[in-house]
Amino acid sequence: MGYLIRMAPEVGVWLANVRDRDPAAADLIDEAVAALRAGGESVGPPLVVPVDDPPLNARPDLDAAYGRQVERLTRVRRAVADAATSRKRLELEAGRLEQHRVKVDEQIRNALETGRDDLAERAGERRHAAEERLAEMRRLHTGMQAEEERLTMASFRLQDKVSAFRTRIEALKTAWAAAEAAAEAAWAEAVIDDASADAEGASSAADSVRDAAPPGPAQSLELRELRPGVPGSAGARILFTVEPPGTAVLLAAGMEGDWLRAWYTEAIANCRIRYRREQGPPR
Repeated sequence: MGYLIRMAPEVGVWLANVRDRDPAAADLIDEAVAALRAGGESVGPPLVVPVDDPPLNARPDLDAAYGRQVERLTRVRRAVADAATSRKRLELEAGRLEQHRVKVDEQIRNALETGRDDLAERAGERRHAAEERLAEMRRLHTGMQAEEERLTMASFRLQDKVSAFRTRIEALKTAWAAAEAAAEAAWAEAVIDDASADAEGASSAADSVRDAAPPGPAQSLELRELRPGVPGSAGARILFTVEPPGTAVLLAAGMEGDWLRAWYTEAIANCRIRYRREQGPPR
């Protein structure tokens, strides 16, 4: 028996964006959702796998990840500095060879003027050797200059990525705090609604309010992960729960390129809130 499929609006928006930018990935997602609809509970690994649901306070160490990226950036910058030092050394050596060649040219002229053809010949041999070494220095200099430019551009690109990651970390921390606040607000609103509905004749309303628990960290929501395209590709991931029985509620989705490890913690936090909001008749 298959599943009825319900989809949180956020997942619908995400899927629409995927269709715009990557139709091939969207086709794989549609196929996976269709398989889930048709197969229901019988669909298992590798297409559907359980999600380890850590406590909401078990946040990934994003600051440590940022620190590792800064270390990479430092290594690249050090490589740029080393390349610049090597280039300058080659320039100095090429300058020294140029001066040596000028002196040898002068020695050749003097030897020819005094009729010392033997000295001129030996000086000519030294000049030829100096020219060969100079040509090698110039070749090495050209290569080192290109390497320095390549490393410099890589450093700029990595700096942009590190800065973007730092911004993403701050956004995740903000989203995390917002998710926790929203969960608390949803719980408080649910308690108030329950108390209001029971106020006229339910003397146990106060007990219900007192004993109620917020739907955040204290409640467990059994999540599963739909992996479109497996085993060839797992670029997209969709988190869903089966509740009520026979209905799969798609609650969060993302791509592996969305800093997936950090996205997971944010998505799991949002799943609880969206599930409470999305409860209703299947669509």
